[in-house]
Amino acid sequence: MTATPVSDLMAALQFTSDDLAANRAGKLSDRQRERLRRSGRSIFYAAVGLALALSIGAALLIYLGQRNESPILRLVGVALTVINAVVLAVGVGSGLRLRADLRAGQVVAVSGVVRRVVRVSGRSAAYVLAVELPQGTLRLNVSKAVFNSFQDGVRYHLYRTLSARLLVAAEVA
Repeated sequence: MTATPVSDLMAALQFTSDDLAANRAGKLSDRQRERLRRSGRSIFYAAVGLALALSIGAALLIYLGQRNESPILRLVGVALTVINAVVLAVGVGSGLRLRADLRAGQVVAVSGVVRRVVRVSGRSAAYVLAVELPQGTLRLNVSKAVFNSFQDGVRYHLYRTLSARLLVAAEVA
């Protein structure tokens, strides 16, 4: 089996040889920090936008339910409020983990054989890299492009953030 060229991994994970050198030393590079900051801002704005839309929708449905004496509309409004709380909890949790990673500025290096797993649910698919480690299997959710840049059954050195467990670089072992 032919191993994936580093250039394919570099393109998919958007890292450079300087980033890889910093990761080998156990640190995030300045370029990776900035990319993670931008990603964090995008996640924050998306979570805030979704939370605002859900809040407005929930308030409108609860108001209409009260006005029209419709328990169904009120119940749907309350359900949207609960969904909104979950969205905010997930968004805040992701933001806090990313902030902790940026503050620490470190990466975790792991080595293992990578198995590619596609999890299909309805019309959507989740792309997972299952890394076989001596202490168990590490599962990393990745984009389709990153997933396709790995070869199944090949041993890799993977570099990921501490808290958010985001894959920032990889190389064939």
